[in-house]
Amino acid sequence: MLPTVRPSRFMWGLAFVCVGLLAGCQGADDGTTAADSDASTPAESSANVPNALNPLDYPPVATLQQFSAGDRACYATVTDPDGVETEQFASFELCDRTDLLGQSVQLTYESTSIIAASCQGDPACEESESVWLITAMEPVNSSASPVSDRPAASDRPDPAPSPATPTPATVTEVPSMLFDNADLGVCADFLDEEVAREQSQIYALNSDQYLVEVLCFMAAYQGSYEYWLYEPAAEAIAPLSFQVFYEDGEGAWQSVQTQPLAGLPTYDPAQQQLTLLTKYRGAGDCGSYANYQWQGSSFELVEFRAKSDCDGVALDVEDYPVIYP
Repeated sequence: MLPTVRPSRFMWGLAFVCVGLLAGCQGADDGTTAADSDASTPAESSANVPNALNPLDYPPVATLQQFSAGDRACYATVTDPDGVETEQFASFELCDRTDLLGQSVQLTYESTSIIAASCQGDPACEESESVWLITAMEPVNSSASPVSDRPAASDRPDPAPSPATPTPATVTEVPSMLFDNADLGVCADFLDEEVAREQSQIYALNSDQYLVEVLCFMAAYQGSYEYWLYEPAAEAIAPLSFQVFYEDGEGAWQSVQTQPLAGLPTYDPAQQQLTLLTKYRGAGDCGSYANYQWQGSSFELVEFRAKSDCDGVALDVEDYPVIYP
């Protein structure tokens, strides 16, 4: 049996070196501090790394209102579940996705550089600014989306066969027992309860089971998450653990089980798959990528990739070395 560990012993030393100091550590790395941006315009920074990926400023799920092509990027106007409208930078090619207008979409952000506003659209200008850019949009299926009052896409293609097809949810809120019962030990390392209550999600696995995604807290560029299996009929709730790998002092990759996950997770309710991108530092030139499949009572690791060399060269996760299998 694999040992169960808290990430503060292993992954925290890599992926969350900035958690304790937040903006102060970020500043030591790239000369910036995490600061909130104007919610009415795309957030951007003149430093090397953009502001923190705060879900209030950069909603992971939102209703797409309109696209507007610009000289620097495609501008996407979105409305988050609370009705707050913002304009976000998006990849130029996303302006062609007019089929998504009016739909609830899952947004994927990446830190990247675009031409600076001071260039005034001059393609020969070499000045640039680092921003959070939407690189992918996927419609949220109405029967498999996070259980909430968010609008859902009605014309998403039927999902491929999966181990268990989710059924329409009857539970509409993250169970309050998670935060009201201290004996459960939710987010034992650190819990920002206000953030957790507002940003945590619940997904139907089947008619009897629900997956609860708890956002323990948000750091400078990624968050700390826990996942719990909730069975309302039995009034039972239990934490889930995950297999991850870390590199020891001799350069060998070791497998461990952990409950908290550090990074930027994406859960696909239709396929019941969870992917996790973990940055080892804000520049994004090193990190790991994990893919998990739900197997009825737990998540099984399908693939783990990692790039441990923080050499200033950012790669797509598909190009990270495969650690497992």
